[in-house]
Amino acid sequence: MAVLAEGVQGLGHTPMVIAAGPTGQGDEEPFQVLRLRSLSLPYPLTGEALRARLAGHPEVVDEVCGLLSQQGADLVCWSDFLWGLGVFMPAPARVATALLIHHVPPVAKDPRWRQVLERVGTVCATDPSMVRHGAKAGWNTDKWWTLPTAVPGRRAVVVSAQERERLRQTGPIRVICAQPSARLITLMRDLARGGERRVEVVSLTPDIEAPSNKQANVMAACRGLAQRRPGRFQVIRPLRWPEVDAFLAQAAVAVIVTNDSEGCCPLTASAWHAGTPAITLHPDGTVVMAGAPPASPSPSAGVGTVWSLLEDLLGGIHVYTSAVPVIPGACVLGAGRLLRPYHRSSLSDPSTQLPFLVRNTP
Repeated sequence: MAVLAEGVQGLGHTPMVIAAGPTGQGDEEPFQVLRLRSLSLPYPLTGEALRARLAGHPEVVDEVCGLLSQQGADLVCWSDFLWGLGVFMPAPARVATALLIHHVPPVAKDPRWRQVLERVGTVCATDPSMVRHGAKAGWNTDKWWTLPTAVPGRRAVVVSAQERERLRQTGPIRVICAQPSARLITLMRDLARGGERRVEVVSLTPDIEAPSNKQANVMAACRGLAQRRPGRFQVIRPLRWPEVDAFLAQAAVAVIVTNDSEGCCPLTASAWHAGTPAITLHPDGTVVMAGAPPASPSPSAGVGTVWSLLEDLLGGIHVYTSAVPVIPGACVLGAGRLLRPYHRSSLSDPSTQLPFLVRNTP
């Protein structure tokens, strides 16, 4: 959502954020933030608790609609149907609506999805494969658009060409995941079988969901594996999202274990933004690297494909640099695609107000 807000601002529009979470110490608010009076949420907060809070405050709908009218908003975008105000999608009749989706549910899985996808004006998928999967699952994808995954330009971490070459030759391989799973343990075991490059493993501090016992057990198992090879492996303390960019910038290669089906998850985008090649392991076993065709290792091979990609990456500067796709103006590009369905409306006027209803964030 921050990427879209930065992008529409770059196009001359005025983004606004409606939020109900607390203000963190030292937090910068680069966009106008409208905080709700009818609802105040703690942070972090689990999804179940958030939906329960919202269900107990129906007056939130009236306040949001009032804010949109007062601000003269022309378009409202929700970051997710399952989180925050996307549950209600409150908006006056004249306000255009858009919804960001991060996965595609089966048509028959949840009737609420059908109601939401039929109501919203535009569906914004984070990867072209999601649109294909949506059509295959039986959804009408005529009003679906793909937004490029990016990170805000103000978060840019600059690494010189000389430093990047040093990292390619001697820097660590950094493995990162948002939600630890057994695939992380399998990956560590496979990485231990070859090579001598240092491997650093880290998970993210959950900002929204409380960590599960299963995730804690996975990280404990990873620490046990690292203790057997102390000179080769290290499990680092969990990172907060603001620390991710700098962490990935100092990696020779980022290996990302994701639970997302999208081709470019936010962690991959963060690595690319810092000039770091990324190998992404998806839930279906597909291993993806920019500049190479997706590889689907056989069950017997585990994630052994990762090693062959690492050898290719670290073995030559040409392969290494081509593995980082450069997308100039990705924030503005994404915002342009968001606004495309409305280009004949008042959104062509740069004075348009664009509120972004985000989940429980400052």
